[in-house]
Order: sequence, then C-alpha cells, then structure tokens
Amino acid sequence: MDDIMFPAFLDYSMHVCNRFKHYAYEHGKSQIKESSLSQIVDLVHELNETDDPNEVFPIRHALEGLCHDFKQHCAGMGRCFKSPDNMSDFYNKLGELVEHMTFKFAGVMKE
Repeated sequence: MDDIMFPAFLDYSMHVCNRFKHYAYEHGKSQIKESSLSQIVDLVHELNETDDPNEVFPIRHALEGLCHDFKQHCAGMGRCFKSPDNMSDFYNKLGELVEHMTFKFAGVMKE
C-alpha cells in the first residue's frame, strides 16, 4: 500500500470496527469497549506533528503495544464468524496490515 493511502486505510479500518461493534451489540453481544485502533490513530496524528526524539520514541513504543492489542482484537472478531471461511482471514489480515503500515509510518522495526 502506498503511504499516501495510510490515512484513508485507517479511516476504513475504523469503519470496519465500528460496524462490527454495531452488529455485535445488535445481536445481543455485550458492548465492545476495545479502543486500541482509536489510540493508534491518535498517536499516528501526534507522531505526524513532531520530530522531537523525546516524544517520538515513547509514541513508537506505545504504538507497538497498541498494534499488538489490535491484532488480538482482530483475531477475536474473526473467531466470531463461522462462515464464510474467509471472514476470519479478513480480520486477521486487517490487524496485520494496520500493524505493518503503522510500523512503517512510525519507523518501528519489527523484531
């Protein structure tokens, strides 16, 4: 994905998660309060506004943990679907792509 598409991709990802929350609630599931993606978006915006190492390094560190949390959340969303089979894969790939693009933008080296 081109870097120029990253903000639009984050918006799309937020929309996907919000629709999931809506339908989960509509089908009697408890309210989903997971917020790692919203926090990722906020930190990406903060990172875009600064180049001060005293701010950049803590943001990068926070993004690593939040991306991990979001990937776990995506895996959980995917497990909610029994069919079609590719829905689980869709959510897993969404989490992986959010992590990849966020790390690329933030300059985080994945170990």
